[in-house]
Amino acid sequence: HEAELIEMIARRIFGVLRENDLDVGKYQFIGINNRIKELMELIDVEEENGARMVGIHGSGGIGKTTLAKAIFNKISPNFEFCSFISNIREVCAQRNGLISLQNQLIRQLSRSREPQILDPSAGCKRIKELMDGKVILLALDDEKQLDAFACRQEWLSPKSKIIVTSRYQQVLSKASVERQCVYPVKRLSETQSLELFCCHAFGKDEPTAKLKELSKGVVQTTNGIPLILE
Repeated sequence: HEAELIEMIARRIFGVLRENDLDVGKYQFIGINNRIKELMELIDVEEENGARMVGIHGSGGIGKTTLAKAIFNKISPNFEFCSFISNIREVCAQRNGLISLQNQLIRQLSRSREPQILDPSAGCKRIKELMDGKVILLALDDEKQLDAFACRQEWLSPKSKIIVTSRYQQVLSKASVERQCVYPVKRLSETQSLELFCCHAFGKDEPTAKLKELSKGVVQTTNGIPLILE
């Protein structure tokens, strides 16, 4: 029990000392609470023995990244080592982009200025070494290059969690994310869509009487996609 108490205190301290929460946007709380609750059940932070990879999938602009950031903010105090890797597809398209992301993760896992790795295979090897024995939370905002970040469930220490976003469920399956650990992000309801639109357009959660029908008409063209509503 003493060891468990020490671990709990350490995690709380690291939770206080960690970087500021990721920005999820001023109005992104709309329609997200139920999603967080459902995703928390999949992630199962309290699970004692098993590491877990969880996938978040859905069409472009539907809110995968926002949900990943929100859940990361919520559960990261439970982990000593946390990293959220953003814009993977865009960065990897640039020269040495993948290597720069690997170096970013290596610095966060080692908490030191290690020598820069110069090729992806060396980066993967070093990341795997640093993950060994650590309880980590890693979120990857795109499924591209999972192997380069040593994202295999069998390489993770117990209690570690990896969250991956993707537009395609089959890609997550190929990445060894178990089907029961894939969360499909649904479109916003008409009510939620109207509320989000009004917050962005008028700074409040409902339109004036004069603009109500016009607002409803605009919302119906967006198909519940948050990015379009913004």
